[in-house]
Amino acid sequence: MNKESDDSRWADEWNELVTDLNDTMEDEKAMVKESAFSSSNTNPHLAAKGKSVANALLRQIRESIRYEGATGSASQSVFVSSAPASQAKVEVSKGDIIQLDPSLDPSWCRPVYVLIMDQTDEKITIIPFGPLSLPATDTELATNLGERGLDVLCVWNVSKIERKHLQRHFAIAHADDEFISEVESLLEAIRSKSPAPEPLQARVGPSRFGVGDAKQDYLDHEEGLLAGISTD
Repeated sequence: MNKESDDSRWADEWNELVTDLNDTMEDEKAMVKESAFSSSNTNPHLAAKGKSVANALLRQIRESIRYEGATGSASQSVFVSSAPASQAKVEVSKGDIIQLDPSLDPSWCRPVYVLIMDQTDEKITIIPFGPLSLPATDTELATNLGERGLDVLCVWNVSKIERKHLQRHFAIAHADDEFISEVESLLEAIRSKSPAPEPLQARVGPSRFGVGDAKQDYLDHEEGLLAGISTD
């Protein structure tokens, strides 16, 4: 992995993503403004009814969402209802790769894929995949899984969530034991503030970046990804 050229590619991807996010926010502001104008000139009863229908459609979209850009197994993901809403137990296994239910956090602007790690009766440890195709730092791992959207695992962003948050999810794939072992070794290095293990050096990003680097903005952005459901 050529760190310098990869850094340039990473920056291009991040800038493109930021532009897309800003465009989305502007579109949403325009829609809200247009909706407010329309509502002021509409019978209140009809406006409320229209809002109810719109919310119902939005729920349906979120519950049936598929990642159209995905390839291979990710494009064939199946929505899974692991247990009735009244039942706390959700069956997932270490190594499962799933897409979280989009309705868990309306602020998510992309499908949120996570790797299932350790679990207890009440909580499950997950690690999210990043939005870019290259690792930003030496705490992110290029996965070599060959699936768009699963290129990079943000090991630094490991989080614990309540099991109930997986009542509804999309089953994507299952990671093999070798990959899990790699993730665990990098996680241990991060926790002990040590360099990435030698066998993984070629698959992680650079260990340092300068003040004002866009990577800090990226890390701040990704740190909030699971904040709404994390118990950490």
